[in-house]
Amino acid sequence: MKARRSKREVSHLQRLLEHMSLKARPGLSFARSRAAFIEQSETRSAAFFSSVRAKKARQVVTGIRDSQGIVVTEDGQMVRVATDHFRDSFKEKEVGRGDDFLELLERQVPGDIVQALELPLTG
Repeated sequence: MKARRSKREVSHLQRLLEHMSLKARPGLSFARSRAAFIEQSETRSAAFFSSVRAKKARQVVTGIRDSQGIVVTEDGQMVRVATDHFRDSFKEKEVGRGDDFLELLERQVPGDIVQALELPLTG
């Protein structure tokens, strides 16, 4: 009984010292709290399950923008907008011969390239 109490007191003092040292160096607080969280999470504690629930709550999609830029918030409409988006993304599209791309190019070779091509070949 006395050993358990002593161990608790040591643990409590250690936490107090860590807390005081973390106040002096605030950058370490995240790393230490993360390490403590990982240790607690390994035991599947209530804190672990609470953090899982909180993470799920943060991952909820509350709205989605449709193709006209309107934000939709109703569940059924969000599913429809997402389905339409991906259906359109993977729909077969007509591919031309590429002539329209060629029309954008200049029809003559730039002067500096002509000069480089006219230089005598050296071996």
